[in-house]
Amino acid sequence: MLIQSSKNKKSSCLTWVYLSVFLLLKVNVVYAAGIVIGNGIDHITENQLRELYWGKINEIDGSIINLADYEPLQEEFLDEIVGKSLREYKKDWLRMLFADGIAIPVLLKTPEDVMVYIRTTPKSLGYLPVVPEKFESKDIKILLRF
Repeated sequence: MLIQSSKNKKSSCLTWVYLSVFLLLKVNVVYAAGIVIGNGIDHITENQLRELYWGKINEIDGSIINLADYEPLQEEFLDEIVGKSLREYKKDWLRMLFADGIAIPVLLKTPEDVMVYIRTTPKSLGYLPVVPEKFESKDIKILLRF
């Protein structure tokens, strides 16, 4: 009886370990912080996206790209995709604005504002935390998930 009890405990512990590992892996697979959407852009790589937001490039396939920042997700996007802190990002864009005359990304506060900007601005892209419920637009395309 004592041996059986020990086996049950061991089996129970292993079950919890397997379940915990499975749940952790499942969360990592499903989790996405946001999406990158665009108007008039068919494809973009994560490297192109990074370089656009770094200000190293401002066009794709010969077209100038208009950028939008979604303020509530900005720090996470910059950290995960761009690899800069918000402070560095703002400092760099202000320098480019005054030194090179490059237009800075538009800062928007709501998902609706981002959608309207992307929908009404040709060759534009921005990011959102999730796919909006009313995402029915032939002009807007989901380009990346992050």
